[in-house]
Amino acid sequence: MNTIFTTNRIKTRQINISDIENMLVMNSDAESMRYVGTGKIKDYNATRISIQKMIDLDKKFGYSFWACELKSNNKFIGWAGLKNLELTEEIELGFRFAKEHWNNGYATEVGEAIIKYAFTYYNFNRLMARVHKSNVASQKVLKNIGMILEKTKMYNGEYVEYYSIVRD
Repeated sequence: MNTIFTTNRIKTRQINISDIENMLVMNSDAESMRYVGTGKIKDYNATRISIQKMIDLDKKFGYSFWACELKSNNKFIGWAGLKNLELTEEIELGFRFAKEHWNNGYATEVGEAIIKYAFTYYNFNRLMARVHKSNVASQKVLKNIGMILEKTKMYNGEYVEYYSIVRD
């Protein structure tokens, strides 16, 4: 698989259907899914559908959420990337890592690289991110990568914070 970009510890590549077992580990863990969509765990079929959506978005736009692997051993640790926010012209930055890889700074490391990549390779002028109001860890990551809180509003029955960053 082609590498999208690398950081000191991580390489990103296109998601593919062979990632399903690794994705299923994340999607079947209630704590990992607490702030994702409806907050419910996903089974094999729902995980397969999610992966196919990522693949389709990448084919359509040239970007999507990419697999993140440790450079040291090629271990899948999560996904991160970009997508078009539904019904808007906004580009959303997103990330999710397997629970065993939380608190290692991976989200911050990859988030910074995504911003740089999005502004230079895709020439985007602005990125945004959404996070549940109670997801303090992800809020911290967004602040650490330079994103600014714009607003808080209801989304799917939950309070969600909207962050953004603009290109200098």
